[in-house]
Amino acid sequence: LIKISENDWQNRLNCIDQLLEIDVSFDGKTEVEKRIDLLREVEAGPEVIEDTISMIERMVTRRARHRMLLEKDLMQLIAAGKASEDTASSTFSLAEFEGFVAQARKHGSSNNASITGNSIIGGRIGERIKEKISHELNLLESAGWYINELNAMFEDDPLRVARLLSNIRSQMNEHDALRRRLSAMPWNRNVTLALEIQEEMRNPLKLAEINEQIPTMMK
Repeated sequence: LIKISENDWQNRLNCIDQLLEIDVSFDGKTEVEKRIDLLREVEAGPEVIEDTISMIERMVTRRARHRMLLEKDLMQLIAAGKASEDTASSTFSLAEFEGFVAQARKHGSSNNASITGNSIIGGRIGERIKEKISHELNLLESAGWYINELNAMFEDDPLRVARLLSNIRSQMNEHDALRRRLSAMPWNRNVTLALEIQEEMRNPLKLAEINEQIPTMMK
């Protein structure tokens, strides 16, 4: 029998998980599916994993660049009055974003697939946005975050949650750095505050506020 170390298996699984996270709505679906099939083969060695990591980095970078260009297009459409500034573009897949931009260029704001006030404009993209927001909230809850406030907001105003998630993601990416900053502070001077902050650190809506308050926290 061919023996594969636990570390090699874990590396394969990590690669597969990352491949499944890549947005293939616009292109790359076949390439990703073939690579996942390859990673599931017994013969796939370290060189395949290394090549896959490079492939993932390349695809992620390309898609980030693609989305950045679409965001610029959206800003131009908003400036021209052809798209709403409330458009929740962060919830679009690349294919949906391309379709939205093309439609806005052709028809203007009257046919924008966006969210306005407390209601979502009907249609495939509107429902897709709700599904994506709901899925992301479920993922946050599964990861141990407190999202009761976000869930309550989602019921009343999905657009507000979409906007908040766009900002929250960047705050969550800095969560480890924020924790390091906090761990260096003399919490023995104020244990009550330390426990309060520890609890709030699990609420994504509180991260920006905590970050801003650090300079004055222990004065």
